[in-house]
Amino acid sequence: MVLIANVIAWPVSYLLINKWLASFPYKVEINILVFLTAGIIALGISFITIGYTVIRSAITNPIENIRYE
Repeated sequence: MVLIANVIAWPVSYLLINKWLASFPYKVEINILVFLTAGIIALGISFITIGYTVIRSAITNPIENIRYE
């Protein structure tokens, strides 16, 4: 899902950033490395979050959860 979100967000953000940067007197080109870095960071954060949840669920004793239900 993170990869799909990046594929959708990259063209939209590229167009918006280009339009915004066109109004400045000094022209700056946008490098694809910026988008790849942001995508890798987002993917890493999602892996860490999902991994933490999976490990926490695997370690938890199921009997403890059933008692409270």
